[in-house]
Amino acid sequence: MNILAICVYFANNYPIQKKKYMKNALKFSLITIVAITFACNRTKHPKYVAKIDSLLVNIDSLEMKYNEINIDTLKAKFELVDANTKIIKTMDNIDLNENAEVKKALINYGKIHKSFKWYIKSYKKSNEDLAFNKKQLETLRDDISINLITDDKIEKYFTDEAQAVQNSNNSILFYYKDVKASLSIYEETEIEIGKIIK
Repeated sequence: MNILAICVYFANNYPIQKKKYMKNALKFSLITIVAITFACNRTKHPKYVAKIDSLLVNIDSLEMKYNEINIDTLKAKFELVDANTKIIKTMDNIDLNENAEVKKALINYGKIHKSFKWYIKSYKKSNEDLAFNKKQLETLRDDISINLITDDKIEKYFTDEAQAVQNSNNSILFYYKDVKASLSIYEETEIEIGKIIK
């Protein structure tokens, strides 16, 4: 009779027992999946991932700053400066000792010419360098995130990439600041040069 009572008890409670079992099995499965996913995606070097993200933000802001200057407008201004410079070189009647304003305008024009020329010349390469640096950093970040790089090589790879970003940063900011300074005196100087070559 006891065996029959136990069988009846389990038969009557089977849906409840099944539901509890399914809930527990589901919870256990979810916890296992989350734990495995977390363990697989967890990097041993979150510090480097954060540093790389910081360098990527630096590259993005550098790209924005560098592309603030419209290259087509700058090329048009450079062509005008270049043409006027050729005209000025052929003029024999300019007395720089007599007119300080003319002398200043010609010196500024020379600076503007050089600045525009180097910015235009370096524009394509600088953009290519930024794109390359960005791709390298993203690849390094992804490799570190999934622990593909050995501990002894991470510092070297990171240092190499950080140095490449710093080199691009220095070069681009140099040309950018130089062109911004030249653009700030361009209009005034162009008016003075127009008076000279009339």
